[in-house]
Amino acid sequence: MLFVSGNTENHAGRIDVRNLGKATFDGSVTIHQGGIYFYDDATGKITGNLDIKLDGICWRYKPGVLTIEGTIHNDGELNNEGEIVIGKP
Repeated sequence: MLFVSGNTENHAGRIDVRNLGKATFDGSVTIHQGGIYFYDDATGKITGNLDIKLDGICWRYKPGVLTIEGTIHNDGELNNEGEIVIGKP
């Protein structure tokens, strides 16, 4: 389990969330370079916006769910084989 309180910026490297893992970002996430990868049944939640810059990557493999309560702005690579839910419930 990963919980980040506040905005997150990834300038290099990667965050891998696997199996039944859960990553919660309480704020917006900006991926400048590197990426965030959700494998298998892993889930993720971003309470703000997701901004993927030109060299950034976000992959959501099946069958898990990524929830983004804000918006997605993508100039990089966004791959979704699972489910991405956009907006507040």
